[in-house]
Amino acid sequence: MRHDRIGVIARAALIALLVVLLAVTPLSAIFRPAYFEALFPAEGIAVPLRVVLDDRTGLAAGFGPVEAVRSGDGVENPAGNRRALIVSISGGCGDHQTWLTFDRSDDGFRIEARTSRWGCGFLILLTRDVVIHLRAPVDASTVEFESLN
Repeated sequence: MRHDRIGVIARAALIALLVVLLAVTPLSAIFRPAYFEALFPAEGIAVPLRVVLDDRTGLAAGFGPVEAVRSGDGVENPAGNRRALIVSISGGCGDHQTWLTFDRSDDGFRIEARTSRWGCGFLILLTRDVVIHLRAPVDASTVEFESLN
């Protein structure tokens, strides 16, 4: 009888361990930041631009380049679609990497852009747009954009 009790306790402990492992895995995915990447090919004298999104909100479901919809820096919802944010990044022909950080702020959200540049001394203004596909609606008017270059 004692042997049966030990077997039942061992099985219960194993089941409890499996339940904890299954429960912890999705939670770790929520708290770990997500990274997405997009690549703009070389264009004319401009070098290829790699754009990385560091999503600290848990809202980003996808990310990629889109045709330019505006000139200059900024954020907008495309055609009123609040499940997407178009982020416009202005820069020059020597931009080779832009790191976007998407985070929550007191009043809504914040996107910071940091761009690494080298090799092109021409004063050419290029605007490249990326889209962040969202898991939940976000109004672009609640997103502050800042270029920290």
